[in-house]
Parts: sequence; C-alpha cells; structure tokens
Amino acid sequence: MQSSLTNLSNPFLWAYIQAVEVFELVSTLADATPEATARVQQFAQAYELYLNRQFAQAFVAFEALLAVTPHDRAALRHRDACHVYMDNPPPPNWDGVVRMTEK
Repeated sequence: MQSSLTNLSNPFLWAYIQAVEVFELVSTLADATPEATARVQQFAQAYELYLNRQFAQAFVAFEALLAVTPHDRAALRHRDACHVYMDNPPPPNWDGVVRMTEK
C-alpha cells in the first residue's frame, strides 16, 4: 500500500541506541485529497528548512501550515523549536535529532 506520510522528526527515544524517524500517516495515496497532499508537501518543505538551520524561514513556513491546520501538533512543535533556535541556535554539530529528556 502506498501512502502519504509526514516526517514528524528524528527523536532519540529512551529505548533505542540511535534516533528513530517518526512519521504520521496522513492517508493512503489512493485516498489522498489535494489538500492532504499539499499539506504533506508544505510540511516537507518547512521541515527541510528546519533541518538546514534556516529557522526564520522554517518558522514562517510552519506558521503558514498552522493557518490551515491550527491543531497540527508536529507543526506546532517545530514552529516553537524554530522560535527557540532563532534566539539560541543549536551547536554546529546539531543533527536535527530531538533528544527526549523525560518519559
């Protein structure tokens, strides 16, 4: 089955030795609406900006996504992270991985 996915992040989970990519299943490709497809593409573009440390541009892109889907928790989390990173950039060796500090 082919599907339309949104990459939520690369969290470093407690039970794993290395980061694990986490995806949200948006729809199967057969059932994907044009709106869902556009949302996945928009999130992917914003996430790419985030990974490339272009936090101001990523912030704007996540804000645009939230204007259409205000309860998108992944977009909210990434937008908030961009806000933090604009003021306090991550170290040069930052790999985009979110390290979980609590269960």
